[in-house]
Amino acid sequence: DARLECAKETVVYGYRQKDTKFPLVTCWDASSHPENENVTIPGQLTIKAMKFTEPVWVDVVTGAIYEIPVNRITCVDGNTSFKDMPVYDAPTFITEKALVVKGPYTPK
Repeated sequence: DARLECAKETVVYGYRQKDTKFPLVTCWDASSHPENENVTIPGQLTIKAMKFTEPVWVDVVTGAIYEIPVNRITCVDGNTSFKDMPVYDAPTFITEKALVVKGPYTPK
């Protein structure tokens, strides 16, 4: 169960990778049709009963992978919240770094 609070209507889906059970939560701005600009708005994503070790934010359009600063992550009662996460009209997702990065990793 996941919830995204932001200024626009959004869509959120949560998954677990079959073999590793790593969490993956995808979201996007669903308030209108996709545009050619990637203007983001901040949102707070809260995920129930999913813990993360090394979460990363992945922009599906650009392929960029970003570490999420620890000051934006809160864990309470087995639930994880991510503050000020970028949201726009294309899918992005949060998952474990190990699920998307193989070998040495240099954040952008």
